[in-house]
Amino acid sequence: MDLLKTQQCPYCDSIVEDCRAEWEEGNHAVECDSCNKKYQVAPVYEFKGFEVQKICDQCNEVEEDCYCDVEEDENQTK
Repeated sequence: MDLLKTQQCPYCDSIVEDCRAEWEEGNHAVECDSCNKKYQVAPVYEFKGFEVQKICDQCNEVEEDCYCDVEEDENQTK
């Protein structure tokens, strides 16, 4: 089964605007605004993995956004 990049009616090929499309996981019953026929749509998402980052013990920020070590280094050089 081919996956479509946009939600569209399988009967009349009417494309649903992104703001009105069903984006939540699971099956959704939809009635087409153009031809009034009912169809089912289910968005399919691909799991790509986990992004894992350490949290600073001092400021509770992600270490990438933490400046605690920089501040300590500046204070030690003064």
